[in-house]
Amino acid sequence: MLRQRFHGWLHRRLATLIEAKFAETGGRVEYVYARGTSSWAFDGSGKLKRDAKHYELATFSTGKQYNCDLNASYNIAARYWAWKLKLTRRKDGQLPEDKSSPGKPRMPVTLSTLWQREQEAPHLCAA
Repeated sequence: MLRQRFHGWLHRRLATLIEAKFAETGGRVEYVYARGTSSWAFDGSGKLKRDAKHYELATFSTGKQYNCDLNASYNIAARYWAWKLKLTRRKDGQLPEDKSSPGKPRMPVTLSTLWQREQEAPHLCAA
């Protein structure tokens, strides 16, 4: 329990320091809800499987292997841009469910969501 509190305090202090340093240079920090970003493949192929020996490796359903942290960072960035481009109404990075099927679970935003959006309307996602 103490270990968990200590981790929380250090995390909050680190986040505050980074935010202050970034504000000094004129930047602005946005927080993104990161839960579940490492469990979905950034290429849209579905849920990931973690390697038992090398837990940092994620195996996609297509057979590719990536680092879990790199995969999660892609998905966190995609959640931010989906929120910024108003593809989602919430910061948790999930697409709204269909009105016709209320029991359907929400689909998380991954990097592939932005790729699909760019193909549909390239003028909206131009940098």
